[in-house]
Amino acid sequence: MKHYLKKFLFGILMLLPLQVATGQDIVITVQRDTIYCQIVSVSPTHIHYEQIAENGFTVGSFLPVEQVLRYYRSVQTVEAATSHHKEQPDRPVRPDRPDRPVREKPAKPEYRWLFGAYAGGASLLASTANDEKTMIDLGISKSQAADYHKSLKRGWNIGGDLHFMLTGGFGMGAKYSLFVSPVQKDLTVALNSALPEFVCVGMKETQYIHYAGPSMVFRQWLDANQKIQLVQTLSAGYVHYRNEVRTDPNQYPLFSYSFGTPTYNILTESNAWGAGAGLSLSYFPVSRISVGANAGIMFARLIKAEVSTKESTRTVELSKKDYISLARFDYSLNIRFLF
Repeated sequence: MKHYLKKFLFGILMLLPLQVATGQDIVITVQRDTIYCQIVSVSPTHIHYEQIAENGFTVGSFLPVEQVLRYYRSVQTVEAATSHHKEQPDRPVRPDRPDRPVREKPAKPEYRWLFGAYAGGASLLASTANDEKTMIDLGISKSQAADYHKSLKRGWNIGGDLHFMLTGGFGMGAKYSLFVSPVQKDLTVALNSALPEFVCVGMKETQYIHYAGPSMVFRQWLDANQKIQLVQTLSAGYVHYRNEVRTDPNQYPLFSYSFGTPTYNILTESNAWGAGAGLSLSYFPVSRISVGANAGIMFARLIKAEVSTKESTRTVELSKKDYISLARFDYSLNIRFLF
């Protein structure tokens, strides 16, 4: 009887550490080290866990998933193993189909919303040869026409986007941007090629290109400390184009030859579909805020436009060779917030 009692007590003593361990989470590394801890969160790249130190303080730490063979939680057992490990741990199976393992869902990110804002410069990529020829036909020198449109192609852009992160590396949302390119110059117009007769015309022109539409974002960490991140965006949406041209009414009416009557102000508007892509490199000074540099490109094309003056408004159907390209290259600084 005493012999059986000793065996019973010995079995209880052997089970005590297991009972204590089951109240904790367990992480097993690829080196077969066992970490007893409290798992705080799990992302596609890292496991965040806490342990109680000898002084009684709670210490937090991060462990890359590449170093994790499997992990267990006190409420539910979850296994994590990367595909490049030669030895794969046993995965839980479906009760109705023991031959098929359960497909685990990707871990949800700790912060689901990503908001970004940016500001910088931009440049239109399309040729302005036709527009320069129009100005030359009006009596403006070739050098002045080229300088005018070179300035008009350069401008600044601002914008923002908001995405809901479905996983730690992929999200869907919406994007908005505004491109503005202003130019103001005094132009010398030759009235008659046979006679040395010239007039000076003060001319101001501003282009506005609004873009808005749904977008996707892709993120990936470039370092183990999660400080540097590569972010890509893809989007497609609606483009609104507006062009304002003003000349000094006290000077020669530059566009009178084109419209038949003296014209000083011209407004051109149009709508189109466009698409864009962006790439940025971000640095996280703190866990939920990043700053970085962004580069992007946008494509859109106008096939018709509404041209308005003080006297009239008309819709112009452009021929294929006269389609207006709004393709541009953007470069900017950005800031992003996770919440």
